[in-house]
Amino acid sequence: MKLSVIIPVYNGEKYIKDCLDSLVTQNKSDVKNFEIIIIDDGSTDNTQSVLNSYLQSDERNIKKIYQTNQGVSIARNNGINQATGDYLFFVDIDDLVTKNWFELINNNLKTESDIYIYNYIRSTKGAIKIQQLFQKDGIEKNTILKEYILTDKLNMVCLNVIKADFLRNSLVKFNKDIRIGEDAFFLENYLELRTELNI
Repeated sequence: MKLSVIIPVYNGEKYIKDCLDSLVTQNKSDVKNFEIIIIDDGSTDNTQSVLNSYLQSDERNIKKIYQTNQGVSIARNNGINQATGDYLFFVDIDDLVTKNWFELINNNLKTESDIYIYNYIRSTKGAIKIQQLFQKDGIEKNTILKEYILTDKLNMVCLNVIKADFLRNSLVKFNKDIRIGEDAFFLENYLELRTELNI
């Protein structure tokens, strides 16, 4: 299984190095086939310089795409179009992944499920708290959709690893007209359509 990590960035010079470091310092034997796709959405700060310097010093499978400023939704859609992985993972530039994240992903992908939803750690003014989304693994799609509708816990796309084929062959995309809350709109469409089609 190949994993594509999609990272949209706009004026992210302060964050992008730490974000990439948390990904490339993983034990790559945990996920043997992966790529990182960075979409620069027309940054006007030093993001390009930071990325160029980073890519020169790292020979891993990182692809950089530049687009004029069109917003995070179009950036993510471009990432989907460029991705070659079996599964997609969306990361924001101020996100970090835990040290054993690739190991966890590798163990889960063996089940070949439609979508994997992960817990996250929130850090606010030095206070760190693990946000537990579900009490058990292997939740049915209808249950996930119900949880999504009743709570706001699942509204962040960065908590999900999604099977790519369905996105490539469907009309489910990030809405280019939505710049705030685009995660929620995208995930609701995805979950509802998969449930309606019973796949």
